[in-house]
Amino acid sequence: MNKASDTGSLNHSIIFINAGFIQQANLRADQITFVDTIISYLTKNGMIEKKMLFEPPFTNMHDQGLLGVFDDADASKVIQLIDRVNDNALVKAFVI
Repeated sequence: MNKASDTGSLNHSIIFINAGFIQQANLRADQITFVDTIISYLTKNGMIEKKMLFEPPFTNMHDQGLLGVFDDADASKVIQLIDRVNDNALVKAFVI
């Protein structure tokens, strides 16, 4: 994979997270910070394993990570978005 393709795929993922969740929900400050942390993690690593949402840096906001910051319904939406972002990254990896 080349860096330009990685950046394009990642930018698409970040736009997807913003459009798919932040702009459609009334999030509290801690929830926005949590989503921003996901975006930062994706920017650095390209993908995120769901188990990471229950480890640092995600437990820095709440010791229970995702489930401490979001209720079950919104946590499920976050996980669905992460699945889509990860799937998109995998598709890009195989295409390039």
